[in-house]
Amino acid sequence: MSRLAIFIDADNFNDSTALDYAMQEVRSLGEPVALKYAYGNASSLKGIEVVMGKYGIRPVSNLVVGKTTTDVALAIGAMEMVCSNPQIKVVVICSGDADFAPLALRLREMGCKVIAVGMSHNLFTSAEVFYDDVLTIQVVDEPVVPKPPAPAPVLPVRQAAPAAAKPAPVPPPAAVASLVTPVVVQAPLKIPPAAQPVNPVKTPVKETGHSIPAAVPASVAPINVHATVQQVLKVCLALRNGSWQHLSQIVQALRANGILPQNAKSSAWFARLAPHFELTPAIKPNQVRYRMGCAASPKTAPVMEAGVQEALAAYPVLSDGSWQPLNQVIAALRQSGLLGNTKSLAWFEVHSAYFEVEMKPGRTHQVRYLQKKAKPAASPQVAEPASLKPTAASTPIPPPVIQSWHISHRREATVPLPSHWNALRQVLVQVAAQRVCVADILLAAPELLLGQPCSYPAVASRFREKKLVLPNQTILKILQRHPQSFKLDNPQSPKSLIYLGGCGGGYTGSKP
Repeated sequence: MSRLAIFIDADNFNDSTALDYAMQEVRSLGEPVALKYAYGNASSLKGIEVVMGKYGIRPVSNLVVGKTTTDVALAIGAMEMVCSNPQIKVVVICSGDADFAPLALRLREMGCKVIAVGMSHNLFTSAEVFYDDVLTIQVVDEPVVPKPPAPAPVLPVRQAAPAAAKPAPVPPPAAVASLVTPVVVQAPLKIPPAAQPVNPVKTPVKETGHSIPAAVPASVAPINVHATVQQVLKVCLALRNGSWQHLSQIVQALRANGILPQNAKSSAWFARLAPHFELTPAIKPNQVRYRMGCAASPKTAPVMEAGVQEALAAYPVLSDGSWQPLNQVIAALRQSGLLGNTKSLAWFEVHSAYFEVEMKPGRTHQVRYLQKKAKPAASPQVAEPASLKPTAASTPIPPPVIQSWHISHRREATVPLPSHWNALRQVLVQVAAQRVCVADILLAAPELLLGQPCSYPAVASRFREKKLVLPNQTILKILQRHPQSFKLDNPQSPKSLIYLGGCGGGYTGSKP
């Protein structure tokens, strides 16, 4: 059974709140955590001692040599633990330092899945190139709730002599309305109805001027769904690509910007936006994502366009359509908060209609903005007779439903082998992949015969279950060998595929 090891650079990743959240995310991976070490000097370890005690993390202090030795000690410890414990297949490095990039590459060559966890302000650029997955954490300060103003003091009443009784001065209507308790005077006083005191706590008044009873919860008050979705996506940029985000961070950002009321329950509030947002798990949810494929109204359509405009504003040189260094553009987008916890390449893939990324070996990775050409002016058309014009309005075609099922065999690292055995295994894997024909694919995933789009990860799970591929092998090359039989929604990183019919090209060699 595969196990997980986590190594923390306390000199770089020394925020206790972020570390506590990182440990919760590591637990959610489902792998049993076998080793937990934190490296750093005494002061850095002191700042996270509460989290270390909570999760049983073993501290490793630096040697007193007048220089920081955290990076070297962590690298030596990680290599020693992985080599002495073959069951460790997942390694988590909590640091945004680029010094651990060679360590990550070497661990991946040994067959381990390496995950980086770093703070948003000190994570080095292009971390996605060296790690299998990158988790970026940003700690947001709690919003300061303003204290209610103190009630105005009640003015004392002075009793005048009976012989020289004079009417007390009447306060102006604005002053009377601001007091919680009306002022008592000796002579009777009639206050106009417009100046009667109003209790703002019991009968709050909205901007429209209509009063709402205070007993109605904030989560039940009517809201504009489409306008609210736009506001949520504008504040929480990480939700735009459809990835899962931590619910507590999203709720904190929405409350700070006044979108989610302070006394509203987050799960009930998001339930009113169910066509656009999804919470998981069903009981006590802790994650939320934006449903990109839902039927959105025309008001929510320009969301992606807004993301492109913000990217051009963060790095204005892109606007001219010239090639720019990818690492510099990613750094500018992260600094502006546009990427959030999203991997940079995944963000550009979502916006592939506006950006083109060039990644060639031996050259600096580049990106450019695809300028949209203005549409030519429409030529004057001859009016058609009324009898030739269509009478029935065209109805929009709903998007096809993607078939999916339980994924029991996920992609994972294989057992590391010596270099000469590893080369032989790669050759055998390529030969075995060439022997997989269309009939083998349909036998592994018979749901494809229905002609409906099927989930790519679900089909890959069936391949691994039937032993058609290794646990760490992708099925993309196998499907690309049969373009006449299968169609992928995205040739580079597909999410679904559909069977077009036909037997396609099978294995032509002689089977033993």
